[in-house]
Amino acid sequence: MKKQTVVIISGIFLITLFIVIAQVFVRRQSDVSLPQTKTQELLPPTEGTSVVFPTKGKEVGETTVIIDFGNGTRWTGKASGATVYEATIQFIRAKGATFEEKEYKFGKMIEKIGNLGNSKDSYWSFFVNNKAGRVAADKTAVYPNDTIEWRYVKQ
Repeated sequence: MKKQTVVIISGIFLITLFIVIAQVFVRRQSDVSLPQTKTQELLPPTEGTSVVFPTKGKEVGETTVIIDFGNGTRWTGKASGATVYEATIQFIRAKGATFEEKEYKFGKMIEKIGNLGNSKDSYWSFFVNNKAGRVAADKTAVYPNDTIEWRYVKQ
């Protein structure tokens, strides 16, 4: 009986010790804050979510917009908007150009600028501060002095 009691008490002690160590580790992980970046890298919204905004509030200011047609033609200028989509549309309209957009479950994307549109061999892709967009253009926040670049990619 004594031996069984010692084994049971030792087992309970080890389990309790493991739980305490795990709690300390989890608390330390939750206290670590992620570094704030100027451009929010937003995760795709969950089903039923219609709008994703930056956590530190909507800032609207001038961003640089570059549209690279992939044939040597590049448009560069300034525009303002809270998202990649807003700033891009403002810039395209100021240039007097046409565009086409498409609404998906995950948000809006630009499908055509001027006479170049998405196809099985080519597509428009955007980058913010040289980082590829991970979600729809209307879900990606931009801040003053960011650089938005649209590239016409040929496969």
